[in-house]
Amino acid sequence: VNLEIGDWIGVRVRNRFERLDEPFEIHKKIEIPEGDYEFTSYSLSILANEGRRLSGRATYEIGEFFSGSRNRLSLRSAWKHDGRLTFENDYERNRVFLPQGDFTTNRLGQRFILSLTPDFFVRGFVQWNSKSELVGGNFLLNYRYRAGSDLYLVYNQVWDTEGDFRRAHRSLQLKFTYFWQR
Repeated sequence: VNLEIGDWIGVRVRNRFERLDEPFEIHKKIEIPEGDYEFTSYSLSILANEGRRLSGRATYEIGEFFSGSRNRLSLRSAWKHDGRLTFENDYERNRVFLPQGDFTTNRLGQRFILSLTPDFFVRGFVQWNSKSELVGGNFLLNYRYRAGSDLYLVYNQVWDTEGDFRRAHRSLQLKFTYFWQR
């Protein structure tokens, strides 16, 4: 349903099929055996018009998940300070019930985007995941020096939050693209 004010409400039924050629550990000491899996889920989503200064989205999904079931809640909000600066928050919670065991995961993310000019922007992102017990951060500078050609500078860092808070990984990357036209 599309509302006149630009908001949206939707219901979705999704059928999935997955074939696992080998088992995998989905959570600590909980393994999904190899085999064919067919499952159906049902979701309700509400989306506030993204053209507003404050917008958001909420989705609740229930249904089958491999040989068990899953309930998923996903929330997102965005606040546009002005035409140049936006802050976004994401949260997702999964409650999974399997014959091998039950578990809950949480993911929390925050992002900012700052457009200094139409050709130069900065983006930052931080995310925490309860399953892996990691916090990841990403900082990106993007400069478009001509149409279709960009220069990116990216810094990534990951911290391990299990026990003490220590750096697990970091990287610095430079990417150059050039649009070649005859």
